[in-house]
Amino acid sequence: MNGQATTYAAQFQVGENVYTGLQEGGGISQMFSVSQGVFNISAGIASQSSGFANVEAGIFSLILDGVVVNSFDLGEVDVNEITRGTLTYSGMLTEGVHELAILATRSFRGSSITPFQYIDDIQVQAAAEAIPEPATVGLFAIGLFGLVSFKRRSPR
Repeated sequence: MNGQATTYAAQFQVGENVYTGLQEGGGISQMFSVSQGVFNISAGIASQSSGFANVEAGIFSLILDGVVVNSFDLGEVDVNEITRGTLTYSGMLTEGVHELAILATRSFRGSSITPFQYIDDIQVQAAAEAIPEPATVGLFAIGLFGLVSFKRRSPR
């Protein structure tokens, strides 16, 4: 979802058909396989007004293996407005197959006032391993050199 357009995004209009105040909706899910390690997961989310102001944009949830690991309430969306956010998660995953789901919900769906919800740019990436900073390596080398020099100068 770049600029003002929402291209190549999954598009929904979610909510319950008969008002009871419950959050209802839909979304997408995908199975994926990984080696054990730390992974970063992210997804772009958005809601766009369908012509009415102050309409509930929706709540988006990131669900990993059946557990909600992050959720984001986009609040209200005004006329001709697109409200955006990002769902993120970072954590250890075991080796094997996992299910990632993104759910969009809202409490009411009216035929003319329901905004559109979008899910886009879903990424699952292995976290980069920590690499020591050059200054840290340099300080370690100076300390090691100092210890070796001190040991050579010590009387026996």
